[in-house]
Amino acid sequence: MNKILLLFVFIFSFSSYSQTINGSVFDEKKEPIPGVSVYLDGTTIGTITDENGKYSLDTNQNSNVSLIVQALGYETIIIDKSLKNNNLELYLIPKQTQLKEVIVKKEFFTRKQKLAVFKEQFLGQSKAGKSCLIDNEEEIILDYDYTTNVLSATSINPIKVKNPYLGYDVEFNLQEFYVKFYKRSVKSIDAIESSFLGTTLYREVKKDSKVEKIRKEVYQNSAMNFFKILANNKWKEAKYIFYTGSFPANPEHFFTITQEGDFKKITVLYNDVKKHLLSNKTKFYAEYSLLNKKNQSKIMFYTNEFYVDKFGNNSNSREIRFSGYLGTQRLGDLLPSNYLPLLNAN
Repeated sequence: MNKILLLFVFIFSFSSYSQTINGSVFDEKKEPIPGVSVYLDGTTIGTITDENGKYSLDTNQNSNVSLIVQALGYETIIIDKSLKNNNLELYLIPKQTQLKEVIVKKEFFTRKQKLAVFKEQFLGQSKAGKSCLIDNEEEIILDYDYTTNVLSATSINPIKVKNPYLGYDVEFNLQEFYVKFYKRSVKSIDAIESSFLGTTLYREVKKDSKVEKIRKEVYQNSAMNFFKILANNKWKEAKYIFYTGSFPANPEHFFTITQEGDFKKITVLYNDVKKHLLSNKTKFYAEYSLLNKKNQSKIMFYTNEFYVDKFGNNSNSREIRFSGYLGTQRLGDLLPSNYLPLLNAN
């Protein structure tokens, strides 16, 4: 069973007003590049540059996610604090084609077996995950290290995923993927840890009452909604039960919440039972259990302070980890970070 899942991370900072992001993209010869993909990471907000290399994005994001500038044959540019870096002139650098060293080794697993593991751990095994299709899976490079029992994956171009269950097409620019097994295996039951990181662009391809109802149900059982519940202290309304150890507890005794502009600042009160440093010297603050209907999860805090925006996105994704139900969610279960459920969706 998977111990920890680290979901892909977006950069979060402070800006709470609607604005337009403009800029221009050039090559190394200072010539404008048309058709460059420009988007806010993890959202549906994206565009392409025009014939003059110019782009314009309208956004009302509370969280200042990264601006991604991406074109085939060029290195991807990631701009942190995108809302504070407007009217930029960006210059793309051609990717250096490097021949990968070929190491001849005995393979115990076929590409088909390794690809099946990748899709299971990347897309997920929920209804949404199983409905997903990867259009360019032939571009995914898979490697199994038999000395560490770790399967890793890379892709030069963004992975193109169709998610008909949630009505989105997704482009995922893979930065890291691995699955660690406790023994030489490609069975999910033997996986002890998995992680995938990257940047994401969502394109809505289907929008009707049926798909919105599905999205709302997925959202209600998501990490985004959990953080929204925590930030607004809506535990009873959401029917979430909070546990410390094996006993139900009042979460107000374990967190303090203050308003800072359009953000909620969450302070995790130190859990005295867990006063220790992990072997990797990362500070560990607290661990709690969550029960939502029949779904049970565990949340682990490696930070004592973070911020939550109106969508339920948090500022410290790398330092807040889940196991249990929320820890099994993969790309197929994820909604855009600017998603808000419609009030009239039943």
